[in-house]
Amino acid sequence: MQQYLRSIWGVGALLLLLLAQPAVAQKRGDACAKARQLLHTIRTYHVAPPAADSLFGERVLQQFVGILDPYGLYLTRQEVDQLRPHFSSLEAQSTQGKCGFVEESVRLFMRQYRFADSLRQALLRQPFHWQQADTLYLTITTTPPLAASRQELALRWQRQLKYMVLQEAYSDSGGESLRLSNQQALQTRVLERLNCRRSRMLDTPGGLQDYVEESLLEALASSFDPHTNFLPASIKQQFEASLSVEAESFGIELEENRQGDVQIGQLVPGGPAWKSNELHQGDVLLQLRPKRGGTKSFSCTNLEEAARLLNDATHRHVFLTVRKQNGKTKTVELVKEKLQVEENAVQSFILTGERKIGYLSLPGFYTQWDEQGRERGCAQDVARELLKMKREGIEGLILDLRFNGGGSVQEALNLAGIFIDEGPLGIEHSRGEAPRLLRDLNRGTLFDAPLLVLVNGFSASASEILARSLQNYNRALVVGSKTYGKASMQSLIPLDASASSSWGAHTRSDFVKVTISRYYDLKGATYQYHGVLPDVLLEDGLAVLGQHESAYPTALQPDAIQKKVVYQPLPPLPVQDIALRSQRRLQQNTHYHRQLEQARQLEASTRKGFPLRLSPEEFRQDYAWLNNLMGTEEEQEVQPDFDLSPLGTGQPRLIQSPEQKEAEEQLVKDLRQDAWLGECYHIMLDLLGIVK
Repeated sequence: MQQYLRSIWGVGALLLLLLAQPAVAQKRGDACAKARQLLHTIRTYHVAPPAADSLFGERVLQQFVGILDPYGLYLTRQEVDQLRPHFSSLEAQSTQGKCGFVEESVRLFMRQYRFADSLRQALLRQPFHWQQADTLYLTITTTPPLAASRQELALRWQRQLKYMVLQEAYSDSGGESLRLSNQQALQTRVLERLNCRRSRMLDTPGGLQDYVEESLLEALASSFDPHTNFLPASIKQQFEASLSVEAESFGIELEENRQGDVQIGQLVPGGPAWKSNELHQGDVLLQLRPKRGGTKSFSCTNLEEAARLLNDATHRHVFLTVRKQNGKTKTVELVKEKLQVEENAVQSFILTGERKIGYLSLPGFYTQWDEQGRERGCAQDVARELLKMKREGIEGLILDLRFNGGGSVQEALNLAGIFIDEGPLGIEHSRGEAPRLLRDLNRGTLFDAPLLVLVNGFSASASEILARSLQNYNRALVVGSKTYGKASMQSLIPLDASASSSWGAHTRSDFVKVTISRYYDLKGATYQYHGVLPDVLLEDGLAVLGQHESAYPTALQPDAIQKKVVYQPLPPLPVQDIALRSQRRLQQNTHYHRQLEQARQLEASTRKGFPLRLSPEEFRQDYAWLNNLMGTEEEQEVQPDFDLSPLGTGQPRLIQSPEQKEAEEQLVKDLRQDAWLGECYHIMLDLLGIVK
């Protein structure tokens, strides 16, 4: 459970993309033109564009406020009410070349940002009083309501700044007793960090204006649906560079947290940071020391600057210092590698107990090309692992798709073909076109033994296509919690796509990622919005974290499609019998209930926010409790009903580095303590006992 709760921390962090641009007057016209192009391009290609009316304008306004001020620290109801008339007819304004909604947004946020800045300066230059009872509620799933007045904003900032000072003290103490004898130094440190960001916003040409205008463009795009997004040219180029098989990388994706610190948003499976097993999502970057060269601090860097530091070709061998979620600092040695897909991106194990079962964890549906220019995808890697498992004599397979956010749909279809003989796997439908069947074109199966697919609320997109197609054919038992609910496909389109018939000519253009089609199962039903429902429910308590399509107000609503599809499902699986056996077993499983109770505490705290009392000793207690809740403390070990060993143990294996060996040992330990995997093993035993 620890590894999964750790992977959630940091959800909902704000990406502050502060890209310098030329003169202000020119920028306003540019933003207006971009808004017009963006709306035209999305409406041309989107699978289900909403009507261009006042309701759409209100939706854009709500998205804009949520992106611009996600923590309710700048805008009040008064500013939003002033913006509303400009947004009610923004599409008509944009078509006519009018920029009222852009100009008024920049003016109001500039005013409120300067007010908040003067407020912060005044509050931090006076010592805080810790005697009065005060509490800050940290939330990772909801945007707070707008402040009613500037007085309420001042109270919010006072709590926020107290929190930042106490967090600095907690970090300095390493989680021990908090001492504020150096309170003024702590407040000065916080002030310097805020002043650095203030300078970037107010003193850099176009700084704050860029932020407002790009937030507005993203609000326009995401108002069509959560997966339609504005992508500036510079960010697209960074994204493509990160995917290059030629580029060396640490395998770290960055984001900004509530305080504006740069932190780890995600680790690339198989990359150096991932293999270190010492870095995790939510770790705040403090400094980088190249093996040769001076130390670089992250205290005054934005995302773009931090990415440049990590991507610098001279920073190949570094010592990266981070602040962990428990407040302690840690320095990790990293050496860049080419991020080609490696065999260990697919984790394969043998579970040996009453029966021998294979376990395979797939982090994503990837596809790449090797140095000879041959395409290589995850389906090939899975097939290779399955052949090894069959030689080991496994009687069934558990395919773990938890936290698999998708990737290549074609790879998902190829993977389904490993388990299904031949036939259609789903339906794709784009606007103005006839529905198209998604097929497995390869006859025959590689693996025909019992199959269990383990999913949760973070299993999305291609994961859902695979799970639902196997469910349609009665080929696999889907176990876990309801999946994410994304049944759509996106395409990257130049912002000014209509200006040229060749999209490849727009290499320096801004882009927009547009939802261009929907997916349906073989019965014409969709899992869009609602997700794929498992055959056997294993509650995990994580659904409350907002990681479902239905949590987004602009999500595409579910529909159905009429198309006759001929396919040959296998005989029905004994779903009710197996679900009943699992339910009875779980009632007696204290290990499962202990981990589920931890998730439920997380759920309860998330609904109302994590309460952090803003006095030194109480803050230390609450912060320690929060870290324990997020799974950073050791759990009581249990002995599972099977031995777990990496595939190929006892056979000649590639020489592992000490870091790789340590990472593998930690993964084995985590899997042995995974109550959900333990129950899946027993479900597979039931399935083997019933299906002869």
